[in-house]
Amino acid sequence: MTTITGLIPRLRYRTGRVVSIRCAACRTWRKPRAFDLNTNICHDCSYGAAHKRVTARPARRG
Repeated sequence: MTTITGLIPRLRYRTGRVVSIRCAACRTWRKPRAFDLNTNICHDCSYGAAHKRVTARPARRG
């Protein structure tokens, strides 16, 4: 489920437009602009300090 359609969106009642999407990592509701096109993790989680630490771990180990 890496597409926006696979996420749980909040829809506007009359128009059916997506108002917000729930992030899979932090579980908070965010605007659709806070996500990349085919991800279910928001920018804060995917580019934050925790993500940088996890991705840099193999490089530190050699």
